[in-house]
Amino acid sequence: MFVIAIYPGANMMLTTQEINEQHRYIAESDVMLMQLETNIEALTEFIRLGKQENKMIMLNPAPYTKQVTHLLSDIDIITPNETEASFLSGVTITDINDAKKAGNIILQSGVKKVIITLGARGSLLCEHARTLYIPAWSAVVKDAAGAGDAFNGALAAALARQADMVAAIQYASAFASLAVEQVGASSMPQHLQVLHRMRTQSNKVIHIN
Repeated sequence: MFVIAIYPGANMMLTTQEINEQHRYIAESDVMLMQLETNIEALTEFIRLGKQENKMIMLNPAPYTKQVTHLLSDIDIITPNETEASFLSGVTITDINDAKKAGNIILQSGVKKVIITLGARGSLLCEHARTLYIPAWSAVVKDAAGAGDAFNGALAAALARQADMVAAIQYASAFASLAVEQVGASSMPQHLQVLHRMRTQSNKVIHIN
């Protein structure tokens, strides 16, 4: 059994001044990816600077906290797992239809795109104009620790390379499927390995009515 443990002391001491000291790096970025292991005041400033620089802002709402609701209207892409999506929407998720309901409720908060990760079942992209189900790539799971981080990092990287949203999700899903085949949260695949998996497995996107 593998556990990712975090001591929040240093993260929670991050200040808005320290965020502002990184403004140059924010201005140079393509995609800003954050999660909730840092205090909300620092995240709020991070988002403010990102909006000022017209950056794509992506949030992985983990670990979930109710304070995240104050940030949602400024988020371009949110990537909750089933549990986090349930907290955000009030919908218990047991199937794809439940996930769609949850995604549509989260969209009402002002988020532009909701990507609900469903583990081995894949992921659901919810936008105001469409809902798409992207199946997971087949994997022989050895260690699921870090799968969410793998997905989010790969998604941000693909979007930074100007991939369209569906292609970026497929890439992120393939990346995560390779990551869980290795032991340890730091065992991340190489780009060429991901492309090979995408070439050798089918992954048909399904429109959900």
